[in-house]
Parts: sequence; C-alpha cells; structure tokens
Amino acid sequence: MMEETNNEKVYIEPLIQTICRDCIFKISDNSVQTGCLVNKLNLEIDELVQTDGQNYYKLKRFCNSCKNQDWAERNKVTSLADAISKNYQENVDRVKTDLIIIMGEHYNISDLDMMLASLKTNHLGKVIVSVNNQSVMLRPLRDVLNKYKIKWQAKVFLEHETVEKQIKDCFKHVNSIYYCVVTKLDEYDNEIPKKINDLINVHNEAFLAIEPVDGFDKLVMQAYMHQISGGSIEVAKKLAEEQECPNLIRKH
Repeated sequence: MMEETNNEKVYIEPLIQTICRDCIFKISDNSVQTGCLVNKLNLEIDELVQTDGQNYYKLKRFCNSCKNQDWAERNKVTSLADAISKNYQENVDRVKTDLIIIMGEHYNISDLDMMLASLKTNHLGKVIVSVNNQSVMLRPLRDVLNKYKIKWQAKVFLEHETVEKQIKDCFKHVNSIYYCVVTKLDEYDNEIPKKINDLINVHNEAFLAIEPVDGFDKLVMQAYMHQISGGSIEVAKKLAEEQECPNLIRKH
C-alpha cells in the first residue's frame, strides 16, 4: 500500500507470517502439529503445511513466542516450564510504553508529583515531560522527577506551542515500541502500559494505535506508525483502512 504525504511515498509493511516448524512450543502428534504450549494458534492460522514428513502451521501474523532450539540454548533453558517462563519475561521486557506528559498551564508541579506517585512501572519505558507553563521552574521539576525510580526526560517550551508540536518534539526521545500521551494528569489511567502489554502478550492482539479519548489525551501509538503518519490518528486510520486492516486502530 502506498500513500502520498508531502510528496513522499509512504508504505506500511505487511504483517509478517510465522512458521511453527522449528518452534520449541509446538505440540505434535505423529509429526502433525496439534497445538501450541503458549496458546498462540489464535493468531489467524493460514494453513497446515506438509514438508519432509512434518505437518506444521503457518500463521498469518508475526508470533513473538516462536522460539527455536538456538534460542533455548542461548537462554540456558532447563525445561519446558523454564522456556515458557523465560519466553514470557522476554516478551514483557520488549513491550514497554513511554509516557509523553503534556503539562499545560492548568497543571503544576504538585499535579505532576501526584501522577508520578501513582505510576506502575512494570511495563513502563521512559517518562517524557513537556512543560509549556511559565509557572513551572526547571529545578523543582527535576527534583520531582528524581524522586521516582523512572527514566525521564524533560522539555521546557518558553513560547506557547500546540500539543501536536510538543508531541512531535517529545517523540524524538521515545525509545519504546509504544507511547501514550497524557494531557489530563488528574485522569491518567495507570493501567495503560499493562493493558498494552496484555493485549500483545496475553490476548495476542495486534494494533498500531488506540484513539485518544479527548483531544490528544490517552492517544497510544506504535512508534513505527508515528513515523509514517506524523503522529496523526486520522492519517493512521486512513493508512490502516487502505491496507484493509482498520481493526489495527483500536478504541479505549
């Protein structure tokens, strides 16, 4: 699929298929695959492939739990139970969500402090704070951020900037697969990073973005989608529709 944006051609990469043949979690009966130890066969089975006397599934989607014997040896796996545990932890460590916090004029350091105190860090990447508020001083901001065991970055805008411009500037510092925008600090849902992890690692759901609730608040976007859409949820929806996968743009 191709889209014209500012005279540049933009492509969305197709979803990658997965071959279960060499996966250590494959369950087989007389060389015929019958199941999956980590319950990933709901990732849209394409077909049952037969080669070299083996029958195994080909999935229509990328499976982050397809691990071969080389992976098991590198991770010093001692049993299937150990493999399942290490696979899950590896996937959890990979799926992190960065927070882009936009501190508008109606929020102060105390509001930020209260929000940070509520953070659950298991699935959290970095916290990027954008300050467009002349009443917020850099030293108190730094002191509050240093109170918590989080990776953080702060950007202070001396002139008024739109939320959209602040998000684009903050995105330069995003390191995780996903980011979530927070403009309403007093309404932040501290379960969002966990919900994103669970969608991918527990429920095997794929998505590129989650639509914001109000303005930009609670906008969740995959970093790759941000790069090709400029962070616009409307452009992301259009790209997904043109590739016939509108379901990859979700609602909260």
